[in-house]
Amino acid sequence: MIINSVKQLQDLLISRPGYFDTMLSNFGVKLDEITANDTTWHSVGMDDLDCVEMIMNFEKDFDIQIPDAFMNVIENTNFYEFYKAVSIAKIRQDKLNQLGI
Repeated sequence: MIINSVKQLQDLLISRPGYFDTMLSNFGVKLDEITANDTTWHSVGMDDLDCVEMIMNFEKDFDIQIPDAFMNVIENTNFYEFYKAVSIAKIRQDKLNQLGI
């Protein structure tokens, strides 16, 4: 599968609860310190090489392809909004699981 939108990537990350948090932690991102001021991947401590490595991990772990041109789109996506969308879905799924739904 070729990923061509931020929403597609978010949906993949949402499909594996906890995956994105674990990946970010592996790159040294302190999840409890993420705020609305963290608008770039760099603002949470990730450099260009970290971003490329994370994208490569996504490709390997989800058996997807992310075109090089789209990597710039991902890197320039508001980090906080991206993270919030994935996290809210994870919290929702955790609650549904607790309720047995």
